Amino acid sequence: MRKLLIVLFMVLILSFGIVGYTQSTDDTNNVVDEQNENKLIVN
Repeated sequence: MRKLLIVLFMVLILSFGIVGYTQSTDDTNNVVDEQNENKLIVN
């Protein structure tokens, strides 16, 4: 029973880590897109 709880806990941590990582990369991509749009406007 205890091993099952540990495994579930690990899965939760991994899933949160993956979701957080994908969200942070999406944020950086949006920032890069905004910077590119600003450069196009300047040109």
